[in-house]
Amino acid sequence: YRLASQVIVRYVQRRAKGQCEGCGAPSPFRKSDGSPYLESHHTTRRADGGPDHPAHVIALCPNAIDELTMLLTQRTSTGDSREDWLNWSEEMRPG
Repeated sequence: YRLASQVIVRYVQRRAKGQCEGCGAPSPFRKSDGSPYLESHHTTRRADGGPDHPAHVIALCPNAIDELTMLLTQRTSTGDSREDWLNWSEEMRPG
């Protein structure tokens, strides 16, 4: 399982090409190897039945992670986190 997750993370990081897939901004930091610093994030938590598949994992910059964390922490409805995520992603994207 762990190896499969690492493969997914590498795929998602390459797919993002240094751009946050949440807000569209370039990664604000670099890792020690010079590659963009983006975190892989499931659009539906695995604990909620979200699949560990590249179509359901995105690369986010630290700023987008903070925004998303605040949104999900502060939400008062019991709505679907996937719906919250999609709404947040639309609001965060430039232009």
